Amino acid sequence: MDNYRGGFGDENFITLDFTRLMQSCSHDLTYICELLAKLSGTYNLLIVSADGFNRNSFAKKDDIEDAIDRAEDLGKIIDKVINVLERQVILYADYLKTKNEYIDVNFSINDIIKNELEHHIIQHHEGNDEKK
Repeated sequence: MDNYRGGFGDENFITLDFTRLMQSCSHDLTYICELLAKLSGTYNLLIVSADGFNRNSFAKKDDIEDAIDRAEDLGKIIDKVINVLERQVILYADYLKTKNEYIDVNFSINDIIKNELEHHIIQHHEGNDEKK
């Protein structure tokens, strides 16, 4: 087992559970980024609304303060989402770094290209000889 180099199709290359966990992490990153974009857009609207109230001579002081409070509350939520996003990015970056180091140590670029070509030939050209 000491000389084992593994293969991309080999189940032992990276355990299936860990691969699924990292796929889930990738999906989480996408979701968190989308959530942050939506929250940031809403935050911007709240700030613009508070500014509009402030400029309106008919606005009550309580309405202006409420608008500012809502923006501040959402800002705190956005800060929490950013903290979660930072932790997720660090986790996923560590995974990618480890995966790339494993590939660099265990495979030459020629092996990777050869494996990809063989996979392509098998996937896309298998059975073509039988039709002739």
